[in-house]
Amino acid sequence: MRYQAVIFDLFGTLVHSFTRREYDQVNAQMAAAVRAPYPEFWRLMGETYQDSCLGRYSSYEDLVSDVCCRAGVPANLTQITQAAIFHYEFIAKAIVPEPEVLEALDRLKKRGLRLGLISDCGPSVPLLFPQSPLARVLAARGDRQLYSSAFGPDCLISIFARKLQSSLITPWSRRANRYKGQKHAARLNLQTPVRLN
Repeated sequence: MRYQAVIFDLFGTLVHSFTRREYDQVNAQMAAAVRAPYPEFWRLMGETYQDSCLGRYSSYEDLVSDVCCRAGVPANLTQITQAAIFHYEFIAKAIVPEPEVLEALDRLKKRGLRLGLISDCGPSVPLLFPQSPLARVLAARGDRQLYSSAFGPDCLISIFARKLQSSLITPWSRRANRYKGQKHAARLNLQTPVRLN
């Protein structure tokens, strides 16, 4: 059997994951921009994270506005926009991969493999992804990017099954999964494994 495509997760696979602690500086900047008490802003940002990933906010500005409303902070559009800019700057840097990742993806493409991306993320990732160096490799004809925030509360496995069916991709079976820790993998008419070295 031969591989036809490789599906990746974004954070923790193609780019480094970041922790809430690393993001705390951004939360502090956003709280200051909208003049919200930091502890309350921080708490509400944590409470709305899941909703953001499930597409309940059409933009990061909508999320910040909702957090301000919940906190009782009368932020104006300029303040909300500035808060969102702090977030966008952080995410834009976060979705830049190491050079080795781009080299590995290029090698996969040269072998004729299609590449896919499935990510559980807020609306800022699909907005900023076209500017990431990853877009050069993952935006070719036949490649796909699927974001949880773009599909609402559907789970990623459901998105995967529905949206990539036309690509002859079948979900990776638990029995065949030899790679523990890979969150979103797919098995595609496997005949020979692809080696990157």
